[in-house]
Amino acid sequence: MSANASEKSASPAARPISTDDCPGVAFALDAKRWAEPKLIVEPEYPAAELAARITGTVDIDAHVPFSGKVSKINNITSDPRSPALEKAVMDVLKYWTFHGETACDCMPVAADLKLRVWFEIRDEKPIISVSSPPRHSESASTGPELKNRDALIKALARSYPREARRAGAEGDVHVAIHVDPATGRVREVEVKLVRSSMKKIFSEAVREGLATAEFSVDGLAKDAKPLACLTVNYRLSGRTGG
Repeated sequence: MSANASEKSASPAARPISTDDCPGVAFALDAKRWAEPKLIVEPEYPAAELAARITGTVDIDAHVPFSGKVSKINNITSDPRSPALEKAVMDVLKYWTFHGETACDCMPVAADLKLRVWFEIRDEKPIISVSSPPRHSESASTGPELKNRDALIKALARSYPREARRAGAEGDVHVAIHVDPATGRVREVEVKLVRSSMKKIFSEAVREGLATAEFSVDGLAKDAKPLACLTVNYRLSGRTGG
């Protein structure tokens, strides 16, 4: 099974935020990947349908918050109509995760997305695949480009608050880095959202950790107000970084 979009396409989704809407803004995650599948757990091909050689598609219209987990099913339909195929998809949807979407001000936002699950039989074998429509243009981000990523990751790791470590607390901090269009240095680290029980502590830590970020501002207008959107994940085990 493939979690990537194939040549088969689902119905077009509503127009999402695009880099074209956000001049001067750089996103840590390629905007073309927003709301795209990150983890797809394959549904079971219902035994009765497989025995009867019933094939078809299941279309899903879902609401996904930035966390990436489906929070609401707006609609689910199958063609030809098959409650069994629909149920097979519904049974695994809770395990699926998607890349989050970000607004032009770097605030995490929810997304409505459409997916199609294909149930097919080829060479007497059941084949299940998932496709999704392209949601973004091929235009590249016009925002500042981070220059010292490796050094910044180390600085963020050092910034993990001791109080949070002792308390066993982790955190996800979404920030907008205001960049000087002339020098590429950080003017301000604006905390947009903190997902943690220790919000103030992680907010202070991320400002400290990102203060030394350096960006390339080549090609940006001198009167631009460049932003870099970044999510910093503080984890007790594993790698802390953006």
